[in-house]
Amino acid sequence: MVACAQDVSTLFENQDVPVMRLLPFYIIATFLEIGEVPVAPVTVAAPGGNTTLKCNFDAGKGLNLTNLIVNWQYGETVVHSFYLGKDQLDRQGQIYRGRTHLFKEELLKGNASLRLINMQTGDEGVYACYVNNELGFTSEKIAVILAAVFNEPIFSLQPACDSINITAILSGGFPEPDLRWLDSSGREINQTSFVQWDTKGRLKVSSTVDYSTNAIETITMEMKLGVLNQSFTRSLLLHPLPDICQECCPKPPTSRNWSPTVVVLVFVVFLILCILFFLFFKYKKKRSQGRLRQDDDDRDNA
Repeated sequence: MVACAQDVSTLFENQDVPVMRLLPFYIIATFLEIGEVPVAPVTVAAPGGNTTLKCNFDAGKGLNLTNLIVNWQYGETVVHSFYLGKDQLDRQGQIYRGRTHLFKEELLKGNASLRLINMQTGDEGVYACYVNNELGFTSEKIAVILAAVFNEPIFSLQPACDSINITAILSGGFPEPDLRWLDSSGREINQTSFVQWDTKGRLKVSSTVDYSTNAIETITMEMKLGVLNQSFTRSLLLHPLPDICQECCPKPPTSRNWSPTVVVLVFVVFLILCILFFLFFKYKKKRSQGRLRQDDDDRDNA
C-alpha cells in the first residue's frame, strides 16, 4: 500500500480519540493511490536558503483542526506530519529535524504549505503533500531543485615572461556553470578551473587561462547557468607585454666568443699536457722493461 496510508494507519496508536470518528478518514487514505498525485510543479531553492512548498486543500467553513491530517513525504521518508490538532514529528526523517514548519494559522484557510529551512543538496527531489479532512482527500507533488545565480565575476591579471595569466572568480551560485574563453577569432582557449564550496553550500569557481599575444587583442569569457537561464559575456582588451617584462625573464645561457689569444693559450696548454703525458707514459714503460731484464739476469746467475 502507499506510504501515506502506511503512515496514517499508525497515526492514532495510543491516542485518546474516538475511533469511529477517525475511521472515514483512514479509509480515504487507504484506498487512494500515490499514482493519482498530479505531475509536480517545480520549486527552485538556493543552497543554504529557505523555501516554501505549496499545498492547498478545500477547508470549507468551520474546519476542526482535530479532524485534519497533513502529511508531507519525500519518497518513503516522513518530512512533516500534523494530526490531532498539532505537529507529530516522532517519525520525521532525521535530516529534516528542526528544519520544517507548517503555517498553522493558515490551515483553517486551506493552506498546508510547508516551510523548509537551510536547503541542502540532499533536499533535491519530489515532495508529496497529503491532506485528509471531512471534505475529502487532497494530494499534491512538488519537485525541488537547488540553484542560485552567480555574482558578477572578478578578474585578475598576472603578467608572466611571455604570456598573461587571466583569472575569473565567480561566487555565490549553484550548480557549476558552463564557462568558455574565446580569442578574437572565436577559438576556444584552454582553461584550468578550480571549485570550492562555501558554508551555505554554494560554489566559488576560479577559471584561469594563460594567453600570449604580440598585438592588441580581445578575449572573451562566456558563462551560462542553464537551470536559471543566467548568462553573461565579459571581454578584456589585452596589450602586448612591455619590454620590461621580457627583461625580467630568465634567459638561456649564451656561448662566449673567445679571443684568438685565449684560444692559442688553451691550445698551447693542451699541447704541453699531451707532451708531458707522453713522456711520463714512455718513462713508465722503460722503467718496467728495465725491471724485467734485471729479474731475468738474477735468475740466470742463480
